[in-house]
Amino acid sequence: VRGIVPSEHSAAFANLLRRHAPRMLEDFYAGLADDSGVTHWGDKLPDPEAAHAVQAALPHTRFIVLVRDPRDAWASWRRYRERPAVAADFPAAASIDAEAFAHNWTNLYASAASYLSHALAVRYEDLVAETAATTAQVLRHLELPDDPAVDHAVEDRERLRGHATITRTDR
Repeated sequence: VRGIVPSEHSAAFANLLRRHAPRMLEDFYAGLADDSGVTHWGDKLPDPEAAHAVQAALPHTRFIVLVRDPRDAWASWRRYRERPAVAADFPAAASIDAEAFAHNWTNLYASAASYLSHALAVRYEDLVAETAATTAQVLRHLELPDDPAVDHAVEDRERLRGHATITRTDR
């Protein structure tokens, strides 16, 4: 809210926001559901700080932390940062080496593990290799019932093709 709320009022505004954030988040997601009968929602949060903020506002929230093998994450990052648009918008991305990436990866998951309650860590490799079992584990964690639509989506493995990173070490 920098530039919107004068600094001398930022503490009062932060308290007001903390008080009203739960209802605002619930109304926001309910509005996205658009009378479709949706009773639960999910969101891909950009980092543990965002998840921590949601947890502070909505303590009953359950989290799924999808953990990728750091070698696969590094391989994906290297390809991503080579895209012309990314290189143009984030020139510093090219300077991130494997050591810095590994340090950030470790801190990311350590942060999530340290302060997210109601969190289930799911290895990406397990999701791809054992999709049905991992999905069942996620549904149990979220306290959601089995659903034939979920089973059908799991059986339709075509949707998962192309989402695994294969890193060749023989080059």
